[in-house]
Amino acid sequence: MSQIKTDSCPFCTLHGLDVIAQNKTCFAIADSSPVSNFHMLVLPKRHCRDYFELTREELCDCQALVLELKEQIQRKSDDVCGFNIG
Repeated sequence: MSQIKTDSCPFCTLHGLDVIAQNKTCFAIADSSPVSNFHMLVLPKRHCRDYFELTREELCDCQALVLELKEQIQRKSDDVCGFNIG
């Protein structure tokens, strides 16, 4: 995980995360309070204050992971008819 951590960040302080998928700079976990089936969070491995602090590599890796997760979801369920990323 991140080398720079803060006690106020819920993702830096969680232990034993159930990582669904990951790549070089980011990882995905199931949302603990999902608003829909297959609700996931894609997070950088490096602690960042917000989306705008992500490097170009982190942005590309997050997008690649989102696309990988989309394919996984579509293989699991024919009922999914749309995706919300944000």
